[in-house]
Parts: sequence; structure tokens; C-alpha cells
Amino acid sequence: MNIGIIIQARMGSVRLHGKILKKFYGEETLIEVLLNNLHKVEGTKVIVATSVNENNDDLETFLLNKGELVYRGSENDVLDRFIRAAEANNVDGIIRICSDNPFMDWRGITELIQKAKVSDADYIGFRINDKLLFLPILASGVNM
Repeated sequence: MNIGIIIQARMGSVRLHGKILKKFYGEETLIEVLLNNLHKVEGTKVIVATSVNENNDDLETFLLNKGELVYRGSENDVLDRFIRAAEANNVDGIIRICSDNPFMDWRGITELIQKAKVSDADYIGFRINDKLLFLPILASGVNM
């Protein structure tokens, strides 16, 4: 299975336009912190999926200059953008990440991948138990 971590990213945030390219930690932008974290997950491709809207041109240029994989697709159909980003990068398992969550635990993602490889579930995600721990869950019949 070829696993892709696909980050949904765009510059058009209503509350804080362009937030993913703003300095967040020292000299690193929000997207850089997230990418550095996700690149620790072995055996995956990390792909940033953004829209064809011209306000994302600076984001694409920034990412390509860093050597990142970028896919541009539909502005309004996010599911189509994810599917086409996966197809364009020969990915058949998708881990969906929002770009404004730089604290994503790469170890948890690694654990999810391990669970996926031994399961025939269509969807694997996290849930919070009564101790507020994130635990992998398996579910069938839901598209991954």
C-alpha cells in the first residue's frame, strides 16, 4: 500500500488570511512546522493539496522551492482535490491532515498506518477515550 499524507492547505482563511505562511515558531511558518513533523512518518509521501485559485500561487511557489509535493485542484470540491492528489502521486491510502494543526503527532500517524496494514477496514481514525488519549479506531464501510 502506498500511503500519502495529504495536507489540505489554502491561503484564503477568513479569520487570518495567509496564516499558513506566517511565521509561527522562530523563523518557521505554520506549514513548515507541520511538514517537518509529518516528514518523520516513514514510508509515506507528504503532499500539499491546494486549490487552483490564484491566491494560492505564493503557497505553491514557497512549497516547490522547499522541494515539497504540491497538487492544485478544485477550489470547491475538496474530496475531488484529495482523490486527484492521491492519483497524481500514485497513492492508494490517504491520511487527511488540515494545515492549521502543526501539533499533529507523527507517532500516532505511524500507529494508524501499522493498524491499517493488518486490517481490512476502509477507514481508520482517532477517537478520544475517557482519559483524553487518542486511540486508533477501525471502521468498515466508510471510504478511506
